[in-house]
This record gives sequence, structure tokens and C-alpha cells, in this order.
Amino acid sequence: MDRQFLHEFLYRGRDLDFLDDKRVTMLGCGALGSWTSILLARSGLKRFRLIDMDKVEIHNTSTQAFFLENLGQYKVTALSRILYRINRAKSSIYQEEITKDNVSLSFQDSDLVICTFDNYISRKIVRDKAVELGFPTVFGAMNGNLNYGEVVWAEGYDPPSDPPRRAIDPCEYPLSTTLVLLTSSILAEVSLRYLINGEKISPFGFTLTSLLYP
Repeated sequence: MDRQFLHEFLYRGRDLDFLDDKRVTMLGCGALGSWTSILLARSGLKRFRLIDMDKVEIHNTSTQAFFLENLGQYKVTALSRILYRINRAKSSIYQEEITKDNVSLSFQDSDLVICTFDNYISRKIVRDKAVELGFPTVFGAMNGNLNYGEVVWAEGYDPPSDPPRRAIDPCEYPLSTTLVLLTSSILAEVSLRYLINGEKISPFGFTLTSLLYP
């Protein structure tokens, strides 16, 4: 047992050893993608493929796992360094946009694909390919206007349309950091349960309001 993960080992038992040879592809390294990756690394996962074309901007440093020192860096580069500092995790990084022509890369040499893209086209491309291949792919998504978060497997996922304002400025949308961390925690737990014992937890949706005022 690696004593770095003592508490996780005591919680999950020897099943945690199943993470040793697992690799996850993270599609999107923004709010959900960055925090979910960190939670997985702190739980013992040490192999990642990170795909995102964006660089870290100042508004990312509140809801995403980046620091001021990461400004201007590609998100995949910054996140790979953070993951390495946590547990010496090894990450393959790709600074590119997922399209129909290259989406197959996401499913190569990977045990699980986690999609946290925040736009309809990318989500649909990934969902369609995942269903076509029958590949284990889980989606995490949020709606800040509704205080809503969800975690859904590809076979049951219906990508929502982009909000009207996205066409004006895709970065201007309401989002709570607490909603991000809560959704990321659920996404990480669902992912861990699949990686460790093959369990696919049913679609999970919630609102902050329903949790605070049941």
C-alpha cells in the first residue's frame, strides 16, 4: 500500500490497487475537468490524457484549479504540472479541439473517458463516438442559472443546446465555485467506482437549492 493514499485505502480497501494500471482521458480541462482530475490524482490515479485547446485566463482562476502563475499557459500544460506535483502523475497532453476527424484519439489506450466540454457540438461528437464504440464515457455538466449539476453516462446523455449568450461571449455565464466542486466530486466518485469495480452509477442530477433546502 502506498501510504500517500492511506485514508483512501482505508475507505475503499484493497480495491484501490485496481487504479495502478488505469488511464483516464479528460476531455476539457476547465472547471469540472481540472478539479475532477485533481480529485482523481489525490485518490491514487497516476495516468492521464488531457485534451483542451484553451489557455488559462484571469477569470479561470476562481472556478478552475489554476493559479495566477498559470496565466497564459495552456490548460493541459498547467494541469499536468499540478497533477505531477500531487502524486508524480504522468500525463499526455494535447492542445487541440476535438472534431469528428480526431475524436477517436480520445478512446485510444484509455480505460475511461470523462467529458467536461461546455458546448453542444463537442459534447455531441464525443457522445456519438462513445455510443458507436460502446466505450465507457461519462459526462459532467452544469447550469449556473439553475444551480444545476449532472453526471450522466454516454448511453443516456442528451447534450443540451448552447445558451443564446454563448454566441456573443462563450466565457460570460454565471457559475458558482461551490457548484463546480460539488459536481466535480460526484463526477470523480462515479469515475472511481467504475475504474475500481466496473460499476456504472445511474444518471445523477441535482441542484444546490434542493440540497440546501430539502
